[in-house]
Amino acid sequence: MRMVKYEPFSGFDAISRHMNTLITDLQKNASANNQVAFSPKMDISETEQAFIIHAELPGVQKEDIKISISEDKTLSITGEKKKSEQIQDKNFVRMECFYGTFHRTFTVPEHIQSSSIKADFTNGILEISLPKSEPIKPKEIMVEIA
Repeated sequence: MRMVKYEPFSGFDAISRHMNTLITDLQKNASANNQVAFSPKMDISETEQAFIIHAELPGVQKEDIKISISEDKTLSITGEKKKSEQIQDKNFVRMECFYGTFHRTFTVPEHIQSSSIKADFTNGILEISLPKSEPIKPKEIMVEIA
């Protein structure tokens, strides 16, 4: 009887190659059909006065962005990155830039002044400032001791 060395991880290389092939094929098909969703990257920071959202929107026009906040404190950022006619006429070998509509939503804290939200769009960067309101302090009532 011949002893065979058992290698428990020998199948992972084949699985990894197969998964990479599947993912690459999916990306090619999605890019070819232009069905990959465009989802801009966003950073959210907090200062003592406000929450600040920075969104990277290269290639998006200011007119194609809509920002709204609902009564239930849901902030929505929607827009569209449109293809130019020059791009549509080309036969691409590889396409990594995505186009289409996007929609991002965030639930903001209760202590945000909804009426004072401001937005600025410069050089493809959207900055939204969500100012905080003063926290409501509990009312203290002095009780006289009889």
